[in-house]
Amino acid sequence: MNINVPNVLPPTSTASQTPRESITQFTAQLLRDVDATMSHGGGDLQYLRQLDADTEHLVNTAFQLRRRRNACAPFLRLPQELLEKIIMTVAMSGWQPSASLRIGWIMITHVCHELRMVALQLQKLWADNAFYLQAYWRGCQETLSRAGGIPLSIAIRDAGDSTRSNVSAILKLFKENLVSARSVVIDEEYEHNTSYNNLWPYQPSHIGGRTLPLLETLHIRLMRPRHHGSTILQDAMCPAMITPNLRSLCLENIYVPFSPKTLTSLTLSIAPGHEHEIQYVRAIIDLRFLDVLRHCDQLQELVLNRAIPDPQSIEVPEFGIPTLKCLRVTDTFEKALALLDILLLPPSAVRNLTIEESSRSVDTSQLFRHLGDTGKAISAVEISSQFSTVLFRFYEKPDPLPVQDVTKPSIHLRDYTMISVVSFTRLAPDSRDLLLVKFTQECATGMTLRSTHTLHIETADEFSAEQWALMLEPFASVQDLKVDVPTYARDIWMRRINQDSVVLALLSAPPILPLLGQLSLAELRFDHEFTASRIVDMLRSRQHHKMALKRFRVGMISFACRELGSAAEWAEGRGHFLEGLAEHGTHGEGFVAEPDETTEDPEVRRAREEREKRREELVRHVEAGTMNAELVLSMFDAGVDLGNNFMCIQ
Repeated sequence: MNINVPNVLPPTSTASQTPRESITQFTAQLLRDVDATMSHGGGDLQYLRQLDADTEHLVNTAFQLRRRRNACAPFLRLPQELLEKIIMTVAMSGWQPSASLRIGWIMITHVCHELRMVALQLQKLWADNAFYLQAYWRGCQETLSRAGGIPLSIAIRDAGDSTRSNVSAILKLFKENLVSARSVVIDEEYEHNTSYNNLWPYQPSHIGGRTLPLLETLHIRLMRPRHHGSTILQDAMCPAMITPNLRSLCLENIYVPFSPKTLTSLTLSIAPGHEHEIQYVRAIIDLRFLDVLRHCDQLQELVLNRAIPDPQSIEVPEFGIPTLKCLRVTDTFEKALALLDILLLPPSAVRNLTIEESSRSVDTSQLFRHLGDTGKAISAVEISSQFSTVLFRFYEKPDPLPVQDVTKPSIHLRDYTMISVVSFTRLAPDSRDLLLVKFTQECATGMTLRSTHTLHIETADEFSAEQWALMLEPFASVQDLKVDVPTYARDIWMRRINQDSVVLALLSAPPILPLLGQLSLAELRFDHEFTASRIVDMLRSRQHHKMALKRFRVGMISFACRELGSAAEWAEGRGHFLEGLAEHGTHGEGFVAEPDETTEDPEVRRAREEREKRREELVRHVEAGTMNAELVLSMFDAGVDLGNNFMCIQ
């Protein structure tokens, strides 16, 4: 049986009713009408159609109300130009709301209709992210259509299998739009097996001579270069691309014919591996290397990573790049030295040299001598020795130099301007300490650092007094010396690095570092041969030679055994000890004893003893050959106890 319930018309609003009251009354009556119809069997088809129409009308009205409500928000009432700048700022910030969403700005289009319309009409936003949906070919097409005629920023990055399914279609789309590109970044993480062989779809002969009038940035990094069958000479002699606006070029494991005349930044990089293909790229760069550098009329930054030819092939008269502001080199000692022999650098240019696989037979003073034209300006040197690397940083003094107060810490190196870096990498761990002594001596003699007043050395190695004297003696103008320990040595290795040899070196005759006024050491350890009296002897000796130390800071004092002293005893006598330093004209600072059982909290001591007992247990398991015991021990030392259930007896 069909029951028809008459449609309820909206109540007629009276003069005393507001629109909101009328709407409330109408919707309440509509709901009552539906309830009444349901109670009599649900209504006929015509009624249901009318109800669907009413529902759709209300939904559309609510949508329009929300849109108008958003338009009333103060933020959305800003001029469209400001909204566009805000969206572009968010896009350029690289904000990522989650790891899976590489471009966070896309979320702006989900906020409201007004912001979505502003973003959709902002062509530069889409032009700057033309290939961000590279896993979806049609998504790239839609992005390109929204970019309109704005110059494109194209970035094709290998993010694994998800980006490979449509790689051929994406590269075809890339080739069609290359002429409209302002910036191109090709970043290949893995080898590709496509019709193009890799993510750069051009052979030198195919791109040479082509006009790309808008291109300003071209960065290409390939995992494995491809030899396309043409001869090396043919590829090297290909005409350069016509790129009147190209400013930044970065090529790794690839050669693209280019003109260096307009470049302000050039990076040539050859990564190790795939030696057969790498030799093809290296051979072309060798042929073009000198010609490229000689025609860098506007170059400000030059980066060469294993791209310098053999020294014999670049034995040519000196030439310079007057506009150069920064040189970064990573290569062998011989190749880096050969480049510095022929390339004249402006004195103000920052040098950043990474020397790979140095040996004790190498005379690094030749290398440092090339940095000598900045030697007069260098007022601070930082030397760091970590793992298989020895690093030298050279700083220019602040202008003006702050007035020093011997009762306060010295100027932090972040207040200086770094002007040169030399790093020696891939050193044999068993010879690193000897190489540090050698390199430091040759640095000071090669650069003639007469104006250096600050020297910071950070090392986890222990040296004899004679070795410290060899390292420090050439730095005759140093006034501030700091010897520190790397964080990893203290926090990970739990090693205590004794620096008493520095004190003994300063006690040597004749005295070294005649201008030294401030000394800072990380730790001193008192044993049967080195006690507090040796510190006093050093200060007395320097005062006698009119080289009094104005400020002496030691981070921590420790004792080799209980009979030599304890933390509690040192705490009681520390004040008297510092007064003794002051008698020799030295302001003492720090000299805090390492906590031991005499000052340790009972709960802390109990926890420490339990930890030591647990570690001894794990060591016994390792010695007994228990399966996984070494892993459990290493994790325990890192602060995680996996328990005994992780181990099984073999």
